[in-house]
Amino acid sequence: MARVRHPPVPLSALEPGRQPQAFEVPRASPRAVPEPRPTRPDRFNSRPRLEPVRGAPVSVTLKDGSSVTLRALVTGSRRDNPRVAETWQRLRTRIPAEQPQTVGALLKLGRSVAVDVLKDEGVYDALGANRETAVTGLALVALAAHSKGKRDEGSVRFDFPRFIPVTDGSDGFEGRDKTAHVLTQAAFAFEVQLDAHQGQGTLLGSLDQLIATFDPRGRGEAVGAAYERVKGAAGSLLPGASAAPYEARPVYFPRPKDLGPQEGRIYDALVRIGDGYEDQSTAEKDPAHAGYAPEALGTHPEWKNPLLPTENTDDAVHGLADRGVTRDLTADRIGAWLGLALFRDPGTVPSIPFDQGPAFDQRPFAPGVRGTLPQYLALESGLLSQLSAAPPPAGPPTEANLLARMDAVVDALCTTDRETLAAYYANFAVRQLSMGVSFGGGPGEAPDFATHQAFARTASPEALKAALHRRVGLIAGEYQLKTLDGLLAQRMLFEPLGKPTGPALRFGGGAILELSTRSGPARLLADAQGATYFLPPAVTARFDTQDDAGRYLRDTLGLPTAEATRDAGRVTQTFEGGTVTA
Repeated sequence: MARVRHPPVPLSALEPGRQPQAFEVPRASPRAVPEPRPTRPDRFNSRPRLEPVRGAPVSVTLKDGSSVTLRALVTGSRRDNPRVAETWQRLRTRIPAEQPQTVGALLKLGRSVAVDVLKDEGVYDALGANRETAVTGLALVALAAHSKGKRDEGSVRFDFPRFIPVTDGSDGFEGRDKTAHVLTQAAFAFEVQLDAHQGQGTLLGSLDQLIATFDPRGRGEAVGAAYERVKGAAGSLLPGASAAPYEARPVYFPRPKDLGPQEGRIYDALVRIGDGYEDQSTAEKDPAHAGYAPEALGTHPEWKNPLLPTENTDDAVHGLADRGVTRDLTADRIGAWLGLALFRDPGTVPSIPFDQGPAFDQRPFAPGVRGTLPQYLALESGLLSQLSAAPPPAGPPTEANLLARMDAVVDALCTTDRETLAAYYANFAVRQLSMGVSFGGGPGEAPDFATHQAFARTASPEALKAALHRRVGLIAGEYQLKTLDGLLAQRMLFEPLGKPTGPALRFGGGAILELSTRSGPARLLADAQGATYFLPPAVTARFDTQDDAGRYLRDTLGLPTAEATRDAGRVTQTFEGGTVTA
């Protein structure tokens, strides 16, 4: 992803002389008619379709006695609207302090701050039936203002929650960029509707002009067609640029089916603007790709055959050469829908697709070994299945099962199809290298497909198996270590468990970390499925004195099956093969 993202549409007044003034206060129509109020159905798809009724703008009176229209009250920018500026300033403190974990939670926080600002202005009660529209509109515009600017400018963009993240290589900004996409699109869609219903429709009338501005080469439609072609699969839309590894479940948002004529016009325009922006940024920042053939977009070989060459993609790139661009486009589409949904029912934040915050797990392989070991094993198993018509085994794949399947593939292809085997190993090696795990330097750390392909073309079956086993083992070990480290860091905030007395050790598909605490030695254990358990000192001490301890180290007792419990002064820990009580 690009290190600095510009919103696909302007949020403050458009530049005079180039576009219609976006936030001028509209004059009342002499033939004004009342605007129908939307109802509040349960789901977006069942909400009423609203067509523009350009009536007299809703006017509210501020504490100082001055009058302002609803639209002027809640739109503009932090530079030309004091209420937006005040909301923006308060969010600079509230977002880092409260750390909302999802876009939905961020919107609710924005609404809470907007309520406070409108109350301080003395207009909250006077807004009446327009109160929820004012609150949501002010929150959206102020939040979208945060999506522009840098950290040193006071923007909390870098504190946004993560949304449908994919590694972008931009200093830990993973996923927050997608939140900015959602907010800018949602804010503008909301403003267009507000202007159409309570103004002169200036923004609605300027959509075609905005499309021409953000899609000057007229390729936005081709980008949109490519998005539909790949159904949101992570990876660049340009063939040969920044391939993303195999992805089992693409992140895709289809066009909503229930949009009315005006809503459809707004949604399609905002999608076209976002798609055109990606094309424009490609031409500006990646000149080598500026002359691509539009019909070739979305035909990257990785979507046809995951075994074709994948290059190392650690570096951040831009536009259509970015391996996370399809998630930018997904966020744009969700944002356009969200703005329309919020205008229909401004008092409720709807359920936002893929808005799972830290729990989101639909990621391709990414630096830092994110996710869990079962997810990694499932994805590797899926990719391995591309080599054979034989279906993967029933049930969740295990590390031992994956290695056994790899051995079988090596034996089968070493003499019959060495080129396919070499391509598989090369993609496997590059993919793991992109995950940020060290394999000891030398050729094993080569970031290019050809180096690993050359090794696999000539290596003996035993050497290939050894390399595969070593790489899987190192990756699995990293997952277990990060699981233990993460739990330790989390629990240390609440209870002083002490410090590790040595490195975490792997065994039996799991891992164990010895701890030194004030009450004695304790342990953290992780099983092969990534679940982690804490053994307090009482259990650890009792456990080490029983015969079961020796059996446990030989993997016959197994790993814990639940957290340790305390009852009547006794601590109990259950294992797969028995129970220890102290």
